[in-house]
Amino acid sequence: MSTLSCSILARRLLQGLGIPMSAGLFIGLLTGKLRHGQLTLEWPQLLATNSPPFVEVLLGSLPGLVLFIACLALGALRHSVNLLCAFVLTSAISAYCCALLFAQAFGNTWAAGEVFRELYLAQLPLLAMALLPGLLIALWLQPSSRPAAF
Repeated sequence: MSTLSCSILARRLLQGLGIPMSAGLFIGLLTGKLRHGQLTLEWPQLLATNSPPFVEVLLGSLPGLVLFIACLALGALRHSVNLLCAFVLTSAISAYCCALLFAQAFGNTWAAGEVFRELYLAQLPLLAMALLPGLLIALWLQPSSRPAAF
């Protein structure tokens, strides 16, 4: 593997780390809004597990990370537009999975449809804010002068 391809692979992996970061930021914003009614960050507390919330966010982000890596392996991330679309899609999937995972922290009676409508769709502005830092990092790590190899 050449130095150039190792460098590009390292950039892609760093870009992929923005997925759990965005999902975690979404959960923090969602928790703050639901608990305090305003834009603030707060980690939710899960009653069923003793693991820290960031570990739960990493677990909830696995579907999005796997999809991002699959896009990477298929060579679908060669252009900046494709990379950004894949990042938004995989981060949105991860945010939804994390909303499902943390739903019990916002009440005990959430059905899957209610989580989708009330904790996800109704909170799309929070998702957009949560995606912004990850998108900026992904763009910053994107090589600008030449097309990417992956």
